[in-house]
Amino acid sequence: MNSVERKDPERHDAGNSSPGVARIFGEMLLLPFTVFVYSMELLMRTVRGMQQTVDQGMEVLVGQAVPPDPPSNESRRGNETVSEDVPTPGVAESGWSVLKSETESAADDGSEAAAEAIHKEIHKMRDKDLSDDQLKLVRYKILFVKRDYEVAFPEREDLVHDNMTGEAFTAWKIAEFIQRLPREPIPDRWRKKSYPKRDGKSVADNQHIHWLDEDDKKYLRVYYEVLERYVREEDDTEVDVLKDIHKAIERLPRIEVSSTGSATTPAGGGTGGSVADTSGTAGGGRGFSG
Repeated sequence: MNSVERKDPERHDAGNSSPGVARIFGEMLLLPFTVFVYSMELLMRTVRGMQQTVDQGMEVLVGQAVPPDPPSNESRRGNETVSEDVPTPGVAESGWSVLKSETESAADDGSEAAAEAIHKEIHKMRDKDLSDDQLKLVRYKILFVKRDYEVAFPEREDLVHDNMTGEAFTAWKIAEFIQRLPREPIPDRWRKKSYPKRDGKSVADNQHIHWLDEDDKKYLRVYYEVLERYVREEDDTEVDVLKDIHKAIERLPRIEVSSTGSATTPAGGGTGGSVADTSGTAGGGRGFSG
């Protein structure tokens, strides 16, 4: 009996030890999978945290109030599956409404800015500044603004190098227009109305204006714009003057001094006058002796 009882506990201990070893061996086999699952869980938590941060930033950008402080790690772990998946009522709608209103206002501001930029570009294109010393290509047009006789005469172009104001340019071109009235073609509108008239009779023929009443000259206007500017070339007048002086000096007779001390001019180089003898006996006088 004692030997049997002694053998039975050994068998019982052996039977109890084999499942423990198997369990430990199984846990060792499952350890890589457990580590992988835990790593994936940490990765998902990190991604969700980044997504929540981005969402809060977008809410701040669209005008949302300052986001509340993020919950602690324990409460976030406990409620992450519920609070992160279920959107807060009213937040999305208010965010989109604010974003829409700001987008519309930005579009309105953009259209106004675009219109202002176009206006500035048009103003820049219509350059009317004549107050510089550059050579300016100016396109202009004479306008007649009398009621029922409004006419825009053909465009002309001119090079302007003077520094002048717009008023001076207008007066200049109106004066030129008045001077060329005998050669200025008469507009069809004036021809149909027999304008201009003098003493009740038309003074214009079928081709040219010829004359314009003094009282009607006040209706003349000038529209102009500067098309291009060029740097003027250097003035060559001074250079030409210096060249003329040099040529004149070259044409002057050259005076040569002989070995006796007398000054003579070469043949053909004189101007018809005589040159005084500087040997000390000029005019028949005697020289001074030492």
